[in-house]
Amino acid sequence: MSIPAWPRRVLITGKGGVGKSTIATALALAAARMGARPLLVEASARASLRTLLGVELGGTPVPLGDGIDGMSLAGESAVLALAADLLHSRRLAKLLLGHRATSTLLRAMPAVAEVAAVHVLTQLTEHAPVVVDLEATGHARMWFELRDTLAPVMNRGPIAELLARSHAQLVDPKCTGLLLVTRPESLAVSEALESCTELQRRGGVMPRAILVNATTPSEPAPPDQVARVLRLAREHGAGEIVRDLELVERRAVLAAHEREVTAPLWDTGVPILWLPRLPVVDRTGLATLGSHISRALFEPPAAGDPQVVGWT
Repeated sequence: MSIPAWPRRVLITGKGGVGKSTIATALALAAARMGARPLLVEASARASLRTLLGVELGGTPVPLGDGIDGMSLAGESAVLALAADLLHSRRLAKLLLGHRATSTLLRAMPAVAEVAAVHVLTQLTEHAPVVVDLEATGHARMWFELRDTLAPVMNRGPIAELLARSHAQLVDPKCTGLLLVTRPESLAVSEALESCTELQRRGGVMPRAILVNATTPSEPAPPDQVARVLRLAREHGAGEIVRDLELVERRAVLAAHEREVTAPLWDTGVPILWLPRLPVVDRTGLATLGSHISRALFEPPAAGDPQVVGWT
């Protein structure tokens, strides 16, 4: 079963360390709770999903529990799958890749691993949605630029046709949704801004949304009101109230700083979703987070709803 409001594939990228794997897992868990059959895919060799879920991922889907399957596009498995499809024989593909000279030549060719990964991704039809934890943004952009980058050397033949089909699926918002993850930190925000520009200019795609991860929820009370009550509490020696209000004040200051740092993201025109810092990362909490992201980004908005959404 698929979820009608979701794209068939959800690609997640961003600067290293911003929480891509956490959000990918959260979305897969949420999709499973909605009755779908999600596949969680790791597209890099950093094995973040293995660390998060405690399961070794290989070139074929394996159960991860809670209704989700997982696999990896890293290593030789994707290249083998591409060669098998081109040669119409897995046995011949293994022989080809097992030959030292051929293997060396393939590794020397540009973007072989990326071409193979994109090919395998577009061939995954038994699961929906397919949630992909991509590499950091600079490397992930290659997926959207492969067709044009390789056109001078591969402008015809089966590889060129494969790249054309894959690119069409990647830039079709009904087939693929790209989520760009960042944190409320200057370096991460700068990279997100650059990625939005480059994805549009060179890849012909814009993210479905920018997810600002690990933010500080601000209290509803205005900072000046908090400061006034805090001053009165200090004057009357109300120690517990002072400590509580000092915590509220620190959160308000930190939240205001985070909003200031992320303000340039508004210029991208991409919807923005603020996500809280999770105190405990477990599957229950991740599924709740994934459900919130799903409602905010994939379900049709009511009339008059703003595009920019936040954690509630």
